[in-house]
Amino acid sequence: MTFSLSKIINLDPPTFVPDAVIVGAGVIGLSIAWRLSQKGMRVVIVDPKPLGGASWVAAGMLAPVSEANPGEEELVRLGLKSLQRYPSFVKELEDFSQMEVGYISSGTLEVGLDANDRAEIEFLHSFRSKLGLETKLLDSTATRKVEPSLSPGIQASVSIEQEHQVDNRLLCQALLKAVYLGGGYFYQATIAELKFDEKKPLKTLVAENGIKISSPNIVIAAGAWSGDIKGIIPQLPIYPIKGQTLRVRLPESYLGYQKIIRGLAKGYHVYMVPRKHGEIIIGATVEDKGFDTTITVEGIYELLRNITSLLPNISEATIEETLAGLRPGSPNNAPILGSFATQGLFVATGHYRNGILLTPVTSDALSDCVIDQVDPAYIEYFSPNRFLKDA
Repeated sequence: MTFSLSKIINLDPPTFVPDAVIVGAGVIGLSIAWRLSQKGMRVVIVDPKPLGGASWVAAGMLAPVSEANPGEEELVRLGLKSLQRYPSFVKELEDFSQMEVGYISSGTLEVGLDANDRAEIEFLHSFRSKLGLETKLLDSTATRKVEPSLSPGIQASVSIEQEHQVDNRLLCQALLKAVYLGGGYFYQATIAELKFDEKKPLKTLVAENGIKISSPNIVIAAGAWSGDIKGIIPQLPIYPIKGQTLRVRLPESYLGYQKIIRGLAKGYHVYMVPRKHGEIIIGATVEDKGFDTTITVEGIYELLRNITSLLPNISEATIEETLAGLRPGSPNNAPILGSFATQGLFVATGHYRNGILLTPVTSDALSDCVIDQVDPAYIEYFSPNRFLKDA
């Protein structure tokens, strides 16, 4: 079941003063809007193209363990907290929206193709084990027992049973419907500037078309574009990281993939996320190309070369869609969450590769920020106020 954007997008700006305005209609903005509406707030969501950003392009991996890297320990803890909340979050959202979101608890297999890849896999396994994360190192024989379709050349793998997945597009549509059912007002526009006077409670967002929307509470959740809004000082250090992705479909005779496969193929990262009915998402390149979202031969070749070296059967798949999204990058790959600069201004951006994973914990934290005007302690490390000293 899908939910049409045409049912909810308003061509006219709101004529009322909302309790909160959310800038951005990806999973982060939508989930915050839903939580605020549940708490009785009247919310306006502003976006030039709802569901048109990284949320729609994502693969939906809920992978705080296989994303864990040295120097990102606080991010790992936040990811685990969000993963723990996912089952209840999904149930509540599905019950409210009457839509499924494709939540599957099938686990991840992280594989290495050659000796150097194996060394990297073993290093990461050791690092994650020291953090108390549950991973199991498998040799080549044990790896192929778990997934027989893997290349015979696979050297080793790490099994991570606690990692799950969700269908990101179904999640987006369910959140869209939930916000609509909760009374949210959608206005299609690009916000150019924020104007405010610290002595006055209302802040005013100015759209590129000149329309102004005022509210005592503003949440900036515009993904890779969050740093482009004038009037926010200092400017949020957000930059776009391009990722090209493939959606393919396997013949019925090859169906049977259960786990997410994340791999190193001669030093190159690639992943494969199996969906129901034979659909597979393959991704994703990491490119510093500004706001460019073109599909390139180089990017698609890189993905196909790397994934077929790990899973030769995927060469039999038909390509259904090629697309590119812009992840919101930030310093240290850490999200930027909480109140910022002045009372009533909040930020929820910089999620980079973890936007889908961090949706439950971000929506809970930011709705609490807005309602209580106090940031929860568990997001203190990610506070946007850490950038004020550089202003």
